[in-house]
Amino acid sequence: MTDETRREEDMEQEGEQVFTSAAEAGEEDFPEEDNAPPEQEEGAEDPAGGEEPYYRDRRNIVDHTEFFAERYDAEREKRRDWEKLTRLYRKGGIIAAQVVEVRYSRETDTVSILARISDDFRVLIRDREFFTEAAFHKDYWEAPERERAVRRTEKARACIGAWIPFVIAGMRADRAEDNSILYTIVGDRLAALKQKQERYFTGPDAVREGDIVTAEVLSVGEHFANLEVLGVECSVQKHEIDAFRYVTDCRDLLKPGDSLKVAVKRIHRNDDGSIRLNVSGATIGYRKISENNLNLAAGSSCQGIVKFYNREKGIYTVITSGGASVMVRAESVVGREILMPGDEVTVTVKRVYPNAAFGTAKRN
Repeated sequence: MTDETRREEDMEQEGEQVFTSAAEAGEEDFPEEDNAPPEQEEGAEDPAGGEEPYYRDRRNIVDHTEFFAERYDAEREKRRDWEKLTRLYRKGGIIAAQVVEVRYSRETDTVSILARISDDFRVLIRDREFFTEAAFHKDYWEAPERERAVRRTEKARACIGAWIPFVIAGMRADRAEDNSILYTIVGDRLAALKQKQERYFTGPDAVREGDIVTAEVLSVGEHFANLEVLGVECSVQKHEIDAFRYVTDCRDLLKPGDSLKVAVKRIHRNDDGSIRLNVSGATIGYRKISENNLNLAAGSSCQGIVKFYNREKGIYTVITSGGASVMVRAESVVGREILMPGDEVTVTVKRVYPNAAFGTAKRN
Protein backbone atom coordinates (compact mmCIF):
# COMPACT_ATOMS: atom_id res chain seq x y z
CA MET A 1 0.00 0.00 0.00
CA THR A 2 1.42 3.32 -1.02
CA ASP A 3 1.67 6.36 1.23
CA GLU A 4 -0.90 8.24 -0.85
CA THR A 5 -3.50 5.47 -0.51
CA ARG A 6 -2.89 5.29 3.27
CA ARG A 7 -3.48 9.07 3.63
CA GLU A 8 -6.83 8.86 1.77
CA GLU A 9 -8.10 6.07 4.06
CA ASP A 10 -7.11 8.06 7.16
CA MET A 11 -9.03 11.12 5.90
CA GLU A 12 -12.18 9.05 5.27
CA GLN A 13 -12.06 7.58 8.79
CA GLU A 14 -11.64 11.05 10.34
CA GLY A 15 -14.58 12.37 8.29
CA GLU A 16 -16.84 9.53 9.44
CA GLN A 17 -15.98 10.24 13.07
CA VAL A 18 -16.77 13.99 12.67
CA PHE A 19 -20.20 13.44 11.09
CA THR A 20 -21.07 10.61 13.53
CA SER A 21 -20.30 12.77 16.57
CA ALA A 22 -22.32 15.65 15.08
CA ALA A 23 -25.36 13.43 14.51
CA GLU A 24 -25.18 12.04 18.06
CA ALA A 25 -25.05 15.60 19.45
CA GLY A 26 -28.13 16.63 17.40
CA GLU A 27 -26.24 19.17 15.35
CA GLU A 28 -26.67 19.82 11.64
CA ASP A 29 -24.24 18.33 9.16
CA PHE A 30 -22.57 21.62 8.34
CA PRO A 31 -19.14 22.99 9.12
CA GLU A 32 -18.87 24.71 12.45
CA GLU A 33 -18.09 28.15 11.02
CA ASP A 34 -21.30 28.11 8.88
CA ASN A 35 -23.48 27.22 11.88
CA ALA A 36 -22.04 29.84 14.20
CA PRO A 37 -23.76 33.21 14.77
CA PRO A 38 -22.20 36.10 12.85
CA GLU A 39 -19.61 38.07 14.73
CA GLN A 40 -20.43 41.64 15.72
CA GLU A 41 -17.87 44.37 15.39
CA GLU A 42 -16.61 45.90 18.57
CA GLY A 43 -18.39 49.13 19.51
CA ALA A 44 -21.29 48.53 17.10
CA GLU A 45 -24.84 49.06 18.46
CA ASP A 46 -27.25 46.14 18.39
CA PRO A 47 -30.69 47.35 17.16
CA ALA A 48 -32.35 44.44 18.96
CA GLY A 49 -31.37 45.81 22.34
CA GLY A 50 -28.62 43.34 23.19
CA GLU A 51 -30.18 40.32 21.48
CA GLU A 52 -27.91 38.36 19.20
CA PRO A 53 -28.65 39.13 15.51
CA TYR A 54 -28.76 35.42 14.72
CA TYR A 55 -31.62 34.72 17.14
CA ARG A 56 -33.38 37.96 16.20
CA ASP A 57 -33.45 36.92 12.54
CA ARG A 58 -34.85 33.51 13.39
CA ARG A 59 -37.58 35.14 15.51
CA ASN A 60 -38.56 37.41 12.61
CA ILE A 61 -38.87 34.39 10.38
CA VAL A 62 -41.31 32.80 12.86
CA ASP A 63 -43.34 36.03 13.17
CA HIS A 64 -43.62 36.36 9.40
CA THR A 65 -44.69 32.72 9.14
CA GLU A 66 -47.50 33.25 11.67
CA PHE A 67 -48.54 36.47 9.93
CA PHE A 68 -48.84 34.82 6.53
CA ALA A 69 -50.65 31.84 8.08
CA GLU A 70 -53.27 34.14 9.66
CA ARG A 71 -53.59 36.07 6.43
CA TYR A 72 -54.08 32.85 4.49
CA ASP A 73 -56.82 31.71 6.92
CA ALA A 74 -58.56 35.09 6.63
CA GLU A 75 -58.47 34.97 2.84
CA ARG A 76 -59.78 31.41 2.87
CA GLU A 77 -62.68 32.39 5.16
CA LYS A 78 -63.45 35.38 2.95
CA ARG A 79 -63.44 33.07 -0.06
CA ARG A 80 -66.00 30.81 1.62
CA ASP A 81 -68.28 33.78 2.31
CA TRP A 82 -67.86 34.86 -1.29
CA GLU A 83 -69.00 31.43 -2.46
CA LYS A 84 -72.11 31.69 -0.25
CA LEU A 85 -72.92 35.08 -1.74
CA THR A 86 -72.42 33.60 -5.20
CA ARG A 87 -75.01 30.90 -4.48
CA LEU A 88 -77.46 33.56 -3.23
CA TYR A 89 -76.79 35.55 -6.39
CA ARG A 90 -77.68 32.59 -8.57
CA LYS A 91 -80.85 31.81 -6.58
CA GLY A 92 -81.92 35.46 -6.22
CA GLY A 93 -82.03 35.26 -2.44
CA ILE A 94 -82.67 38.29 -0.23
CA ILE A 95 -79.81 39.59 1.92
CA ALA A 96 -79.93 42.16 4.74
CA ALA A 97 -77.33 44.93 4.88
CA GLN A 98 -76.79 48.05 6.99
CA VAL A 99 -76.47 51.43 5.29
CA VAL A 100 -73.09 52.95 6.20
CA GLU A 101 -72.31 55.63 3.58
CA VAL A 102 -73.97 57.78 0.91
CA ARG A 103 -72.10 59.30 -2.04
CA TYR A 104 -73.36 62.04 -4.35
CA SER A 105 -71.84 62.78 -7.77
CA ARG A 106 -72.28 66.36 -9.00
CA GLU A 107 -71.20 65.44 -12.51
CA THR A 108 -73.97 62.91 -13.09
CA ASP A 109 -76.43 63.98 -10.33
CA THR A 110 -76.57 60.39 -9.08
CA VAL A 111 -76.62 59.02 -5.55
CA SER A 112 -74.91 55.80 -4.52
CA ILE A 113 -75.65 54.00 -1.26
CA LEU A 114 -73.06 51.75 0.37
CA ALA A 115 -74.33 49.07 2.72
CA ARG A 116 -72.32 46.62 4.81
CA ILE A 117 -73.07 42.92 4.58
CA SER A 118 -70.20 41.95 6.91
CA ASP A 119 -66.78 43.23 7.90
CA ASP A 120 -65.33 41.99 4.60
CA PHE A 121 -68.08 42.77 2.09
CA ARG A 122 -70.01 45.87 1.12
CA VAL A 123 -72.69 46.34 -1.50
CA LEU A 124 -73.25 49.30 -3.82
CA ILE A 125 -76.87 50.25 -4.53
CA ARG A 126 -77.69 53.01 -7.01
CA ASP A 127 -80.48 55.44 -6.22
CA ARG A 128 -82.71 54.14 -9.03
CA GLU A 129 -82.64 50.66 -7.42
CA PHE A 130 -83.03 52.01 -3.89
CA PHE A 131 -85.94 54.48 -3.76
CA THR A 132 -89.57 53.66 -4.50
CA GLU A 133 -91.89 56.12 -6.23
CA ALA A 134 -93.96 56.38 -3.05
CA ALA A 135 -90.91 57.59 -1.13
CA PHE A 136 -91.32 61.16 -2.47
CA HIS A 137 -94.16 63.68 -2.55
CA LYS A 138 -95.69 65.10 -5.71
CA ASP A 139 -93.64 68.31 -5.55
CA TYR A 140 -90.48 66.21 -5.90
CA TRP A 141 -91.27 65.27 -9.51
CA GLU A 142 -91.87 68.91 -10.41
CA ALA A 143 -88.47 70.07 -9.10
CA PRO A 144 -85.33 70.40 -11.30
CA GLU A 145 -83.01 67.43 -11.64
CA ARG A 146 -80.29 68.96 -9.45
CA GLU A 147 -82.76 69.66 -6.64
CA ARG A 148 -84.19 66.15 -6.89
CA ALA A 149 -80.68 64.69 -6.60
CA VAL A 150 -80.09 66.75 -3.46
CA ARG A 151 -83.36 65.50 -1.96
CA ARG A 152 -82.42 61.91 -2.75
CA THR A 153 -79.07 62.44 -1.05
CA GLU A 154 -80.68 63.87 2.09
CA LYS A 155 -83.24 61.07 2.21
CA ALA A 156 -80.56 58.42 1.77
CA ARG A 157 -78.33 59.92 4.47
CA ALA A 158 -81.28 59.86 6.87
CA CYS A 159 -81.27 56.05 6.43
CA ILE A 160 -77.66 55.58 7.58
CA GLY A 161 -77.73 52.86 10.23
CA ALA A 162 -80.91 51.23 8.91
CA TRP A 163 -81.05 47.60 7.80
CA ILE A 164 -82.37 47.13 4.27
CA PRO A 165 -83.13 44.05 2.11
CA PHE A 166 -81.60 43.63 -1.34
CA VAL A 167 -80.84 41.03 -3.97
CA ILE A 168 -77.47 40.82 -5.72
CA ALA A 169 -77.66 42.26 -9.23
CA GLY A 170 -73.99 41.67 -10.07
CA MET A 171 -70.70 40.66 -8.48
CA ARG A 172 -67.07 40.56 -9.59
CA ALA A 173 -63.69 39.64 -8.10
CA ASP A 174 -60.57 41.40 -9.44
CA ARG A 175 -56.93 40.98 -8.48
CA ALA A 176 -55.13 44.16 -7.43
CA GLU A 177 -51.48 45.13 -7.98
CA ASP A 178 -50.49 43.83 -4.54
CA ASN A 179 -51.95 40.41 -5.48
CA SER A 180 -54.96 40.91 -3.19
CA ILE A 181 -58.52 40.31 -4.38
CA LEU A 182 -61.00 43.18 -4.70
CA TYR A 183 -64.64 42.15 -4.36
CA THR A 184 -67.39 44.24 -5.98
CA ILE A 185 -71.09 43.63 -5.25
CA VAL A 186 -73.99 45.57 -6.80
CA GLY A 187 -77.41 45.30 -5.15
CA ASP A 188 -81.04 45.95 -6.06
CA ARG A 189 -83.32 46.93 -3.18
CA LEU A 190 -86.52 47.36 -5.22
CA ALA A 191 -86.35 43.75 -6.43
CA ALA A 192 -86.06 42.56 -2.83
CA LEU A 193 -89.08 44.66 -1.75
CA LYS A 194 -91.12 43.18 -4.59
CA GLN A 195 -90.17 39.64 -3.56
CA LYS A 196 -91.18 40.30 0.05
CA GLN A 197 -94.55 41.73 -1.00
CA GLU A 198 -95.29 38.66 -3.13
CA ARG A 199 -94.30 36.39 -0.26
CA TYR A 200 -96.26 38.05 2.56
CA PHE A 201 -99.35 39.47 0.79
CA THR A 202 -100.34 36.61 -1.52
CA GLY A 203 -101.54 33.09 -0.82
CA PRO A 204 -103.56 31.57 2.00
CA ASP A 205 -101.10 32.70 4.69
CA ALA A 206 -101.05 36.34 3.56
CA VAL A 207 -100.96 39.14 6.10
CA ARG A 208 -104.41 40.45 7.00
CA GLU A 209 -105.71 43.60 8.64
CA GLY A 210 -105.30 43.41 12.39
CA ASP A 211 -102.15 41.24 12.31
CA ILE A 212 -99.16 42.28 14.40
CA VAL A 213 -95.90 42.35 12.43
CA THR A 214 -92.34 43.60 12.83
CA ALA A 215 -91.31 46.84 11.13
CA GLU A 216 -87.77 48.05 10.42
CA VAL A 217 -87.11 51.76 11.07
CA LEU A 218 -85.60 53.44 7.99
CA SER A 219 -85.46 57.08 9.08
CA VAL A 220 -86.82 59.18 11.90
CA GLY A 221 -88.08 62.77 11.96
CA GLU A 222 -89.52 64.91 14.70
CA HIS A 223 -93.18 64.09 14.05
CA PHE A 224 -93.03 60.77 12.18
CA ALA A 225 -90.92 57.70 11.41
CA ASN A 226 -90.48 55.94 8.07
CA LEU A 227 -90.80 52.17 8.28
CA GLU A 228 -90.32 49.15 6.04
CA VAL A 229 -93.01 46.57 6.79
CA LEU A 230 -92.68 43.25 4.94
CA GLY A 231 -91.41 44.95 1.78
CA VAL A 232 -93.75 47.96 1.96
CA GLU A 233 -92.59 51.46 2.87
CA CYS A 234 -94.93 53.38 5.14
CA SER A 235 -94.84 56.04 7.83
CA VAL A 236 -96.25 56.29 11.33
CA GLN A 237 -97.06 59.50 13.21
CA LYS A 238 -95.67 60.16 16.66
CA HIS A 239 -99.02 59.64 18.43
CA GLU A 240 -99.28 56.19 16.77
CA ILE A 241 -95.92 54.90 17.98
CA ASP A 242 -96.74 54.10 21.60
CA ALA A 243 -100.04 54.04 23.46
CA PHE A 244 -98.47 54.26 26.91
CA ARG A 245 -95.99 57.07 26.35
CA TYR A 246 -96.46 60.68 25.33
CA VAL A 247 -94.03 61.25 22.46
CA THR A 248 -92.98 64.84 21.72
CA ASP A 249 -90.09 63.92 19.38
CA CYS A 250 -89.84 60.58 17.60
CA ARG A 251 -86.04 60.88 17.60
CA ASP A 252 -86.04 60.48 21.37
CA LEU A 253 -87.66 57.07 21.02
CA LEU A 254 -86.47 55.59 17.72
CA LYS A 255 -83.41 55.59 15.46
CA PRO A 256 -82.63 54.03 12.05
CA GLY A 257 -82.00 50.31 12.41
CA ASP A 258 -84.46 49.73 15.27
CA SER A 259 -87.29 47.21 15.10
CA LEU A 260 -90.86 48.12 16.06
CA LYS A 261 -93.97 45.99 16.59
CA VAL A 262 -96.93 47.43 14.70
CA ALA A 263 -100.48 46.39 13.91
CA VAL A 264 -101.72 46.46 10.31
CA LYS A 265 -104.75 48.77 10.29
CA ARG A 266 -105.51 48.75 6.57
CA ILE A 267 -104.13 47.19 3.36
CA HIS A 268 -104.47 49.11 0.08
CA ARG A 269 -103.89 47.26 -3.20
CA ASN A 270 -103.07 49.53 -6.12
CA ASP A 271 -103.93 48.83 -9.75
CA ASP A 272 -100.29 48.15 -10.63
CA GLY A 273 -100.10 45.40 -7.98
CA SER A 274 -98.19 47.43 -5.38
CA ILE A 275 -99.36 47.62 -1.80
CA ARG A 276 -99.79 50.48 0.67
CA LEU A 277 -100.21 49.97 4.40
CA ASN A 278 -101.58 51.90 7.34
CA VAL A 279 -99.92 50.68 10.52
CA SER A 280 -99.91 51.71 14.15
CA GLY A 281 -97.81 50.77 17.13
CA ALA A 282 -100.28 52.30 19.54
CA THR A 283 -103.06 49.94 18.43
CA ILE A 284 -101.24 47.09 20.15
CA GLY A 285 -101.24 49.13 23.34
CA TYR A 286 -104.93 49.95 22.99
CA ARG A 287 -105.70 46.24 22.97
CA LYS A 288 -103.81 45.89 26.24
CA ILE A 289 -105.68 48.91 27.61
CA SER A 290 -109.03 47.22 26.95
CA GLU A 291 -107.85 44.15 28.86
CA ASN A 292 -106.48 46.23 31.72
CA ASN A 293 -109.72 48.23 32.05
CA LEU A 294 -111.40 45.07 33.34
CA ASN A 295 -109.18 45.28 36.44
CA LEU A 296 -110.43 48.75 37.38
CA ALA A 297 -113.01 49.17 40.14
CA ALA A 298 -115.24 52.14 40.83
CA GLY A 299 -113.94 54.22 43.75
CA SER A 300 -110.31 53.10 43.36
CA SER A 301 -107.42 55.57 42.98
CA CYS A 302 -104.24 55.16 40.96
CA GLN A 303 -101.39 57.12 39.41
CA GLY A 304 -101.41 58.06 35.73
CA ILE A 305 -100.07 60.33 33.02
CA VAL A 306 -102.05 62.57 30.66
CA LYS A 307 -101.81 61.17 27.13
CA PHE A 308 -104.19 63.24 24.94
CA TYR A 309 -106.64 66.09 25.17
CA ASN A 310 -109.68 66.30 22.89
CA ARG A 311 -110.52 69.98 22.59
CA GLU A 312 -113.86 69.42 20.84
CA LYS A 313 -115.19 67.19 23.62
CA GLY A 314 -113.10 68.67 26.42
CA ILE A 315 -111.89 65.25 27.62
CA TYR A 316 -108.43 64.22 28.84
CA THR A 317 -107.18 60.70 28.22
CA VAL A 318 -105.10 59.40 31.14
CA ILE A 319 -103.07 56.18 31.01
CA THR A 320 -102.75 54.68 34.48
CA SER A 321 -99.69 52.92 35.86
CA GLY A 322 -101.54 49.62 35.39
CA GLY A 323 -102.00 50.24 31.67
CA ALA A 324 -105.70 51.18 31.82
CA SER A 325 -107.37 54.19 30.16
CA VAL A 326 -109.42 56.70 32.15
CA MET A 327 -111.36 59.58 30.59
CA VAL A 328 -111.43 62.78 32.62
CA ARG A 329 -113.63 65.72 31.66
CA ALA A 330 -112.15 69.19 31.96
CA GLU A 331 -114.69 70.10 34.68
CA SER A 332 -113.73 66.94 36.60
CA VAL A 333 -110.16 68.10 37.17
CA VAL A 334 -109.65 69.14 40.80
CA GLY A 335 -109.28 72.92 40.96
CA ARG A 336 -110.28 73.21 37.29
CA GLU A 337 -106.60 73.21 36.40
CA ILE A 338 -105.53 72.98 32.78
CA LEU A 339 -103.58 69.78 32.23
CA MET A 340 -100.96 69.23 29.57
CA PRO A 341 -99.95 65.95 27.86
CA GLY A 342 -97.24 64.38 29.98
CA ASP A 343 -98.50 65.70 33.35
CA GLU A 344 -98.60 63.18 36.20
CA VAL A 345 -101.94 62.99 37.99
CA THR A 346 -103.81 60.97 40.58
CA VAL A 347 -107.00 59.48 39.15
CA THR A 348 -110.11 58.45 41.07
CA VAL A 349 -112.32 56.06 39.08
CA LYS A 350 -116.06 56.79 39.10
CA ARG A 351 -117.55 54.57 36.36
CA VAL A 352 -116.08 51.60 34.47
CA TYR A 353 -117.00 50.48 30.94
CA PRO A 354 -115.51 47.69 28.79
CA ASN A 355 -113.46 50.03 26.61
CA ALA A 356 -112.85 52.95 28.96
CA ALA A 357 -113.50 54.36 32.39
CA PHE A 358 -114.44 57.81 33.66
CA GLY A 359 -113.19 59.57 36.74
CA THR A 360 -111.61 62.66 38.26
CA ALA A 361 -107.98 63.76 38.22
CA LYS A 362 -105.69 65.83 40.44
CA ARG A 363 -102.31 67.10 39.40
CA ASN A 364 -99.48 65.64 41.51
